[in-house]
Amino acid sequence: MVIILSGSDTFRSREKLRRIMLQYQQKFPAALGLVRLTGEEMNRVDPVEALRGNSLFRHKRLVVLERPHESSAEVQTRLAQSLGSQELIDSTDTIAVLWCAGALKKDSDFEKLAARRSVQAESFDSLEGPAVKRWVAKYVSERGAAIEPAAVAALVDTAGNDTWRLAAELEKLAAYCEGRPITAADVAVLVARPEMPQTFALADAVARRDRARALALVGMIGYALRTLMLVASASPEQSVAVLAKTLELHPFVVTKARQQISARGAHGFTPPEIGQAVRLLADTDWYMKTGRIEPELALERFVVSVTRSG
Repeated sequence: MVIILSGSDTFRSREKLRRIMLQYQQKFPAALGLVRLTGEEMNRVDPVEALRGNSLFRHKRLVVLERPHESSAEVQTRLAQSLGSQELIDSTDTIAVLWCAGALKKDSDFEKLAARRSVQAESFDSLEGPAVKRWVAKYVSERGAAIEPAAVAALVDTAGNDTWRLAAELEKLAAYCEGRPITAADVAVLVARPEMPQTFALADAVARRDRARALALVGMIGYALRTLMLVASASPEQSVAVLAKTLELHPFVVTKARQQISARGAHGFTPPEIGQAVRLLADTDWYMKTGRIEPELALERFVVSVTRSG
């Protein structure tokens, strides 16, 4: 049997490779027939010989060949010919897995091999749109955790379709939540949010008249303002730890909010100004949801009003 894994989403293709290897190791704990070679190693160890195996031992064999493009052109040619042999493709004793980092080169021997019906080829292209959110929900569920839809949206909005980063953030969030569902507030606290990409995201949503997307981003602004208002209304004598527990916020969020409030002399908010900003944002949200004002104008009015209040 010959399996070819490729595509730009290397996290998902590596996950598929990991599952194939795990299934083999569970079925054959001694793993005497497992061979792994990288492209660089194939320049020193003949992968064709590895595929042939040792006739003295009749173990079911799994031969994993990773990053073949890092090997010499001669090795690649011989490898493609060996993988393309009908004897290997039909074999039930040897499973050959070719893992490629990225898409297969057009018109290459490996691409032609992947096009054959008798070869199990799977291309993991980058996920787009709703498919990213479905992947996040499935990833969390498979690990026995739970995540709220709003948290899925917030995480994808921050990390995009980078599955390597999404997986790392989800592992961190699941550990932090200790069994309870991951919320949008958890994402806001623990997931770093690059400022420029979000600026572009909001501008893009407004330009495309994507009211739902713009409203989601406005909701994140609302979360930040409500947090400021809660911290500002608390006694300054309260410790960060006590206040964080009372408000059910991460200590880092409380510390950051207090820094913004205490920076009044430079650019901070006073409690009345925070309250006014929250009311203005609520008006903006209502205008956008009801369609009374175009998103671009509604956001412009909000920004002008808030900055003028200082």
